[in-house]
Amino acid sequence: MQSKEEYIYKVLSRTLDSAETIIKKAAAHVEAGKCSEDEIMNARLTEDMFPFVKQIQILTDNVKGGLARLSNNQVPKYEDNETTLGDLLKRIYMTREFVLTIDPSEIKDLETKNITLPWMPAGMSWSANNYAEKFILQNANFHLVIAYAIIRMKGVEIGKMDYIGEIK
Repeated sequence: MQSKEEYIYKVLSRTLDSAETIIKKAAAHVEAGKCSEDEIMNARLTEDMFPFVKQIQILTDNVKGGLARLSNNQVPKYEDNETTLGDLLKRIYMTREFVLTIDPSEIKDLETKNITLPWMPAGMSWSANNYAEKFILQNANFHLVIAYAIIRMKGVEIGKMDYIGEIK
């Protein structure tokens, strides 16, 4: 039976796999001449939401930041300067490389450790368990869903199983 820590690690890893699939499907759509890369990168569901590029950046920030904080590792810093789908794929690959440096056994003390994020008011923190279950997993999935919806809106041929990924 897998532990909660292993579950968190695996779900966040699968999120990267799904994001990779989404980006590759979008790239194929562009290569087929069905829209421009710029259209995909800057597409939004609505004016007050971030564009596709930012959705992927935030998703990877959640995965790397969440796993780093939960495992007491340094959070890698990325420049957020991606301008192409290829750049976004490189970001996914960099994030996956970082994730592979973390052993799920390094994620521990979820009930006793507190997590404080740079943007939180002074003195505010979450338990590592709440941070993982109620923020990181939800937030990463949210940005993946929005990225998926954006490219569907742009006409990319993609289905639910592309989002879900391989079931083993």
